Amino acid sequence: MIYTGIDIAKDKHDCFITNSADEILFQMAGLYLCVIAFFFLSCLLLHFIITGIR
Repeated sequence: MIYTGIDIAKDKHDCFITNSADEILFQMAGLYLCVIAFFFLSCLLLHFIITGIR
């Protein structure tokens, strides 16, 4: 299972993606809320799902 956490602030956001074995798959600080950032996170999560990372 993949867990995603997003810390939402006024100007920027932090993102953290981990799996059920507590391995860090992705960590990014200072992600700005925009369509490009949403698309990037969507593609990243889809990649983890397709490749079967657990």
